[in-house]
Amino acid sequence: MEIIRKNPENVAPPIGSYSHLTIVPREADILVLSGQVGTDRDGNLPEGVEEQLRNALNNVTSILSSEGVTSEGILKINIWLTEMINRDQFTAIWKEFHGGNPPLQRWLMFLLWRSPN
Repeated sequence: MEIIRKNPENVAPPIGSYSHLTIVPREADILVLSGQVGTDRDGNLPEGVEEQLRNALNNVTSILSSEGVTSEGILKINIWLTEMINRDQFTAIWKEFHGGNPPLQRWLMFLLWRSPN
């Protein structure tokens, strides 16, 4: 079962790396993941936001693979950061994750929101 992403010809092309339309087959199972933080497999949280982002996306990949799903099967992902990240670094890590076929994405920064620890 494959999610189909496309851009209809009756609207202007997207201005970024996304598709205007995503179609999920009716018979598809829906998996809903809880939010992932930037810890590694052993629960360690690196200091740098770039490595935390990479870890969080790796965690998503690992959870999906436990059900036989790849990043191609992601409909939408929300990314919430609590630290500034260089846009070019974010884009490079994001491309590593989706491999050229990005899901819908929301990227938000909450600079005053921190862990209670």
